[in-house]
Amino acid sequence: MRAAGISASHAVITTPFSFVASANVLLYEQAVPIFVDVDPLTGNIDPFLVEQAASDLMEGGSAAARWLPRRGAEKDLHLKAILAVDVFGQPADLDPLRQTATRYGLHLIEDACEALGAEYKGHKAGALGDSGVVCFLPQ
Repeated sequence: MRAAGISASHAVITTPFSFVASANVLLYEQAVPIFVDVDPLTGNIDPFLVEQAASDLMEGGSAAARWLPRRGAEKDLHLKAILAVDVFGQPADLDPLRQTATRYGLHLIEDACEALGAEYKGHKAGALGDSGVVCFLPQ
C-alpha cells in the first residue's frame, strides 16, 4: 500500500471475501476499503461491479454514497486503487479489472496469497497487477 502511495485520503476497491489481512493493510494506512461483492461462481471480486463502483465513486455525490461505509462519507476521499484477491487458487478476472484500473487511473494490486503457482491466461498469479503480493504460509 505504501509503494502505491495509499494513505488516509484514499479509497481502495476490494472484496469482502478474503482473509482479514487483505482489508487490514488498508486500515493500517488509514485508507477506506470499498467492499464490492463477489461473483457467486468464482468467489472472486465481480469485475462488472468493480467498474460500476469505480464509475460511481469518480462521479461522487449520491452515486458514490451507495458504496461508502456509513460513517466514511469523507468529502476529500479519493479513489486510488483496486485490490484484487485471488481466492482458493483461482485468480481474479484480471483483464476487466485492468481495463477499469486503466480507465480511471487506478493502481491494480493483486493479492495472490491464496493462488501461489496458479496462472491466469498463461501468466503466473501475483505478477499481473501493477504490484502483487504472495505468501508462503501453508493454508
